[in-house]
Amino acid sequence: MKKLRLVSISLMVLFFAACANNSNQTTNSRSNPIALSMHKNAVSLDNLSDIFPISNDLVLASSETQGLWKLSLDPNVKSQELLKKGEFETLGKVSSQFAVVDAKNNQLTVFSLPPEGLKILHKIKPKNLLLEGFCDYRSLIDNNHYVYLFDGQGWVEQYLVAQAINENDQKKAIWLKKPVFIKSWQVGSEVTSCVTLSSTQSIYITEPTVGVFRYPAEAEGDLKRELIAASQPIGLLPSDATSVVAINPQTLMLVNEETDELFSINLGSYKITQSTPTGIDGAEIEKLHRLNNALVAIDKGNGVVYQWPLLPLSGNTETGLNNKEKSQRKETAVFSVNAAVETPAMSSTGDTADDPAIWVNEKHPHKSRVLATNKKSGLLVYNLKGKLIQELAHGHVNNVDVRKGMSIQGKIFDIAASSNRSNNSISLYRIHPNTGRVVKDIDVPLALAEPYGLCMGKNGKQLTVWVNDKSGLFVEYVLSEFKGKIQAKKSRSFALKSQPEGCFVDDKYHRLFVGEEDEGVWLVDLTQPELTTKPVIKVGESLVADAEGISVAYNGYQGKDVLVISSQGDNSYVLVDANAPFNVLGKFRVTIDAKRGIDGVSETDGLAVSTVNFGGQFNEGILVVQDGYNVMPNQAQNFKFIPWSRIKAGIK
Repeated sequence: MKKLRLVSISLMVLFFAACANNSNQTTNSRSNPIALSMHKNAVSLDNLSDIFPISNDLVLASSETQGLWKLSLDPNVKSQELLKKGEFETLGKVSSQFAVVDAKNNQLTVFSLPPEGLKILHKIKPKNLLLEGFCDYRSLIDNNHYVYLFDGQGWVEQYLVAQAINENDQKKAIWLKKPVFIKSWQVGSEVTSCVTLSSTQSIYITEPTVGVFRYPAEAEGDLKRELIAASQPIGLLPSDATSVVAINPQTLMLVNEETDELFSINLGSYKITQSTPTGIDGAEIEKLHRLNNALVAIDKGNGVVYQWPLLPLSGNTETGLNNKEKSQRKETAVFSVNAAVETPAMSSTGDTADDPAIWVNEKHPHKSRVLATNKKSGLLVYNLKGKLIQELAHGHVNNVDVRKGMSIQGKIFDIAASSNRSNNSISLYRIHPNTGRVVKDIDVPLALAEPYGLCMGKNGKQLTVWVNDKSGLFVEYVLSEFKGKIQAKKSRSFALKSQPEGCFVDDKYHRLFVGEEDEGVWLVDLTQPELTTKPVIKVGESLVADAEGISVAYNGYQGKDVLVISSQGDNSYVLVDANAPFNVLGKFRVTIDAKRGIDGVSETDGLAVSTVNFGGQFNEGILVVQDGYNVMPNQAQNFKFIPWSRIKAGIK
């Protein structure tokens, strides 16, 4: 039977520092050997899998054959307690609780250690993988707690395990009775370890022979893959570097299983620093853990624990972590809301859903409709429960808008317009004012290079359509009847300097709000003969590029008309007083509602808002937004409906 020798080690000299480097070129340096002083204690444990420190004196130890144990590090105290029989592997923490991989049952077992012994709190079973390891994540955006599970074939699954709630104006995470599956993806051919950092909203994953990759850790957003440290021969990491841990907010550390060398990665400079400990001859270090300000290395083969203090979490002058320079940019507090309704996923994958518009049924508001675009097929029509009512397939339509009251052959119809990139036109539709039934009317050819954003307006009885292209050109078309059909004639134009998309005509004051993706939002006075732009809000303050969807919630907050803007770059929405001096009223995100099984929203293109009383949960209005990444589980894009009352309640 193999002996487990527990070694508590005091550091005689500083461990090492990941030196600052202003260049993004990855470099390598070797630090001086580490001097160690050892004290030994021994217990017996066969087939050791992992050891996890729970204090300076105690560790948890897992065995593939002998179960889960609590052991003393104190050489004067011979204490070992079997906590649970079973086949256990990787140990760690999930939030404030302990967790272990239960190989026999293919699950992550989360438990606590009250005085009376082990108490199992939760069991998280993966959906489609053979569990080998995990890491946890606390989101600073929604304050929810998540767990990432991975297998040896490169698959990762994300679960929501605890949801934040407001209690006495404080955010408190409540564990869910059943974890909610968020999404899964394959990162490569193999995964050996992972760690998350809330400060960078990232998960770092090690892939043998390839290197360390960074992925976004939030539930929403693009799963872009970024190589931050490559393995030899391309990079400087050894091919079997693994067991990544975060030793401070700017530094990761890994171990080379073959040589016991330690490697740190500075996340600011991407510099790699190599260190070779001394006094541990014959060691076979396979895993690293963090315990407060100490690094704990696990020698599974010899059953030894090495422990030494690290530099403080706040860092040191060499790593640059004590730099007190702070951004002077004014930050707007962000609150969270949940969607109440979501539509079915698009019938096609990729970037498909784009822009919604709200048609109000005057006689029966609860029977109102949401028109929305599928950029690969045509126009979609939903009821307020999110059910697809109509699908008009006729091309690559991008943006859509609606206005009421156009006379055609003596009958009154409401009108919808969309920008159609399949035939370079404005596609026009009639909406029956009583039933909401949408019927295609005509396509109006355009002289634009590529029609993009679109919005409608009404001045008296006159309906207009504004459409733009990627060059920044905006053109107005005036609608009229001609032989029982709708016709559109070019009226006037103006241009922005760079790519626009979203726009909104404020019929109340006869003005146009336009979004310039990388610059901000502008206002155009439509009553003036010469159309000029006036800044409303610039990118870089509360608004993060791209500035996309725009709409106005009339009397949306304390009698004010509220401009709602999609801040696509940080998956949020900015609320601005629609009248000068255009003060920012608030900012919010749409986050996961685990109870209803509706995910959050990310990278919104188009949006629409109405403060009409639609009844029920939409009695103060509705905001409809496009969801660029639809998860819980991974699906094609869709649209989310948010009660305006929830947004009003979040504005301080």
